[in-house]
Amino acid sequence: MYLTWPDGVDHEPTEEKIVDLVLSEEYVILSVDELTYIQTAKTPIGKAPLGHIVEYQSGSLADHYRAEGRPFGFHRVAKAMCKYLRNDDSWRSGFRWKWLDLSQVP
Repeated sequence: MYLTWPDGVDHEPTEEKIVDLVLSEEYVILSVDELTYIQTAKTPIGKAPLGHIVEYQSGSLADHYRAEGRPFGFHRVAKAMCKYLRNDDSWRSGFRWKWLDLSQVP
């Protein structure tokens, strides 16, 4: 797996690195490959409530999901991303997911 954020890439991510980046960076992507990943982004400043959005994709643009509900807190998002790093599929149960068909986006 590899970790991507606005100013870098880490090919040997750790849970500590994930926690630090989710707290400090605008977005963080934890990828298995180009089409399989979990990602988070901070909601824009001035848009209430503040927090994170979360999405994941499983191998295809047609298999892309966004967590429904209000923006999520840092701890919840960091915990899910750390579970993803450990291949612990229970990260999915922490959110209610909505399918987004990105294959139709130009």
